[in-house]
Amino acid sequence: MAKVFISYSQDSDLHKRRVYDLAVKLRSHHVEVVIDQDILGGPDEGWDLWCETQVLNTDKVLIACTERYCARYEGREAPGVGLGSTAEARLIHRIIHNTAGITPKFRVILFQESDTPHVPITLQTYHRFPLYQPSALAELVAWLTASPSITAAQTRPILWPPPLAVPYTWDMADRQSITERLEQVLTGRSPKRILLLSAASNSGKTHLLAELRAYAKRLNIPHASLDCKGEPLLDELISLLALDLQKLLITERSASAADRRISLINNLQHLNQAVLITVDTYEQASAPVKNWIETQFLPRLDGASGVVAVLAGQQMPARAKQLWAGLAEEMNLESISDPSDWLEYARRKGHPNVDPQFMAGLTFATKGNPGQLSALLENMMTGLREAGASA
Repeated sequence: MAKVFISYSQDSDLHKRRVYDLAVKLRSHHVEVVIDQDILGGPDEGWDLWCETQVLNTDKVLIACTERYCARYEGREAPGVGLGSTAEARLIHRIIHNTAGITPKFRVILFQESDTPHVPITLQTYHRFPLYQPSALAELVAWLTASPSITAAQTRPILWPPPLAVPYTWDMADRQSITERLEQVLTGRSPKRILLLSAASNSGKTHLLAELRAYAKRLNIPHASLDCKGEPLLDELISLLALDLQKLLITERSASAADRRISLINNLQHLNQAVLITVDTYEQASAPVKNWIETQFLPRLDGASGVVAVLAGQQMPARAKQLWAGLAEEMNLESISDPSDWLEYARRKGHPNVDPQFMAGLTFATKGNPGQLSALLENMMTGLREAGASA
C-alpha cells in the first residue's frame, strides 16, 4: 500500500484540524500517512529538509490547495514565511517540471469549494478530490489503496549495453576477479549497482577507476568522476556531476544548491540508460559529502536503476542496516603477490625479455604492492627504452 504525505500550508487552526482529521480517516482505512503535526518539537534536521525528504520518499503526495499554498507554490510568498510548505511546493514544482508533467505521485485535494480558483496552473491538469463532497473521501481511499507502491522510474526498462564482442584487456596486473565483476555490473548482468572498493594506500585503486571509466567509454556509457581528496565542498561535487553528465540532465544554473541536489537525483531516476559514477579517496570526504552520499544519494539508486556507483578509498561506509545494502557489494584491492602476474603484465606492456627471477625478487621486495611495483617497472622500462634508443 502507498505511503502518503500531505502537503499543506498552515493557514489557520481550522485548516490544520481539517488536514489532521483527513490523516486520521485515511489511517482508519489502513493507509500509512505522514504529517508534520505528528512531529512534536520539530525534526532534528529542520523543517526544510524534513519536508523535502517526505516529498521524495513517500509514494503519494496529496496537495491541499488554498490561496496561501498557491502563493507559496508560485513563489509569491514573503521571504522567510512558511518555510516548510514553501520547500515542499518548490520541490513538487521541480519534479513536475523534470517529468514533463507525467507523474503518478501528486494529486490535489480541496477542503472547500472556494479553494478551487487557487489550484496552481501546473497542478490544474491533475485529478482533484473535492473533500467537501460526500463521495470524495471514498474515491481518494480507493485510489490510494489500489495504487501499487512503486514509482514510474522503477518500472522503466534500462538499455544496458551488451558485453564487448572481443575480450577487453584491462591495463593492469591481475585483478581478473574484480574486473570480471565490473564488466558484469556495467552490462546489466548483476543485481549489484553500488560497489564499495576498499584499498590501502598505493594499492592502485585510482588506476583501477581510470581503467573502469575507459571500459565504460568503450561501452558508450556516460560517466562522471569525483575525487574527495582535499575535502571539496558538496556543492562543488554536485556541479562536477552535472558538468560530466550535462547531456543527460536538465539543470538550471539559477536554482538553489538544495534544488540542484534534488534535481540531480530526480533526473537520474528518469533515465533509461546506464550511467557510471565513480567516487575516489572517499576517506577524505567531508561530513556533509558523506552524509549526502550515504543518506540521500545511495538510498535513491533503487529508483535510479541504470546508475552504477563505485566508491573507492581506504575507508568505506558501513552498509549494514543501510537502505541501499541490498544493492551494494564490497570488494577489496589486495597486494598482487604472484610474480607471474607481474611478468605477464611487463610482457604485455612490450618488454618480453624481463627475467622471471628478477621479477620474483622485485615482487618479494615490494610485497606485491601495486603502486610501488608498477612505478619501479615503469622506471625500469623507461630506462631500457632510453638505453636502446642511444645504442
